[in-house]
Amino acid sequence: MSKTLFVLCALSNLLLPGYIMGWATPEQNVNNNAKSKVNFGGSIKVHQGNKWDNIENITVDGKSSQIQMRVLPESLPPITLNQQTGKNEVILKDDPNGRAGYTILKIDLTEIKSLASVPNLTYIYKAQSGNVTHTVTYVELIITPKDSGLKSYHCLALDTVKVKWDEKSSAGPVNMETPIGAIALLEINTMQIPELPSSIKNIQ
Repeated sequence: MSKTLFVLCALSNLLLPGYIMGWATPEQNVNNNAKSKVNFGGSIKVHQGNKWDNIENITVDGKSSQIQMRVLPESLPPITLNQQTGKNEVILKDDPNGRAGYTILKIDLTEIKSLASVPNLTYIYKAQSGNVTHTVTYVELIITPKDSGLKSYHCLALDTVKVKWDEKSSAGPVNMETPIGAIALLEINTMQIPELPSSIKNIQ
């Protein structure tokens, strides 16, 4: 095998699908505490007031790329107050995940500046299956791109989605997570790409 072919094969096995068109693309799923190939760092503040300024390995719904959100339509039913919960609600007429559902926005953490959830507001869709009513709850997110020429997006995400991160400490990273609806502000400030192994880097 020629040296050039060896280099191409080695890089292909190491990087794909890690690098596409010059951009580092993190792994799609993070399971069993595995970390993303690209380490995203920043800060998180939750609606309860707690804040973490020095965090890393941030993922949303177990991903750091191709994270699916539903773009919030401009025309929606009115906001009502749920007397039992004391929270504001919007009862959706259409299923955001249905065939005639909402526009899908796929976000990468490489492309966003911040993410925030709208407090004290939930979006409810009720699906009827026979005599059983299934209730699906969404939260509203405001996604701000890094590109200042783009507008912020208002999206819906399932309230079961988790944001996970590691808090740095002298004893090692502390694994943390919170429901996405608790996020007052998530800021992405850093992106660390792992270096190539020396056996690959030193090949001429």
